[in-house]
Amino acid sequence: MTTVRTFIAIEMPHSVMEIVRQTQQVFRQAGIRLRWVRRENVHLTLRFLGDISIDAVPGIQHALERSAAETPAFSLQVKGIGAFPSVARPKVVWLGLQGQLQPLEDLYRRLALSLSEVGIPSENRPFRGHLTIGRVKDRIENEHFRSLMQRMSDVQSESFIADRLCFFKSDLTPGGAVYTPLAQAKIGFGNHSD
Repeated sequence: MTTVRTFIAIEMPHSVMEIVRQTQQVFRQAGIRLRWVRRENVHLTLRFLGDISIDAVPGIQHALERSAAETPAFSLQVKGIGAFPSVARPKVVWLGLQGQLQPLEDLYRRLALSLSEVGIPSENRPFRGHLTIGRVKDRIENEHFRSLMQRMSDVQSESFIADRLCFFKSDLTPGGAVYTPLAQAKIGFGNHSD
């Protein structure tokens, strides 16, 4: 059985990619060594599906289209920085989101329901919208890292409209992950209310 590694996400506009670049640059200049996510690979991931059968792709595409059509486009803004599981024990560095978060959560729930109808079980953890920008690969000097996170806490982007949901294939290569769109759906396309 042929499988593909996949996820569903909202692509970020150029203005957000510039904030990601600037933030990563500040950390690099401060000597914080992380495995940085390439800017073109920064997305707002709604669902990581992992390895799925190629036969499941049409059903997932339909779930994507239906969920996007039932959700009006909404406005978001990158704001703040954090780390999972915590700044004291960082494994992942992320940028936060603010703005119309309720429609984002509604989209996540619709997508989970639509995916469950095509055999993809729901996740057991709560959804926390964020943009992963780096991963800790070595031990880092915690006080220096904490100080820099505090200094960068007011990072923010302009507002942008989240209007496109994408279904990506992810190929792991020695140079990093390469993402290829398998399908896209316009958010709000089926919703004609103002």
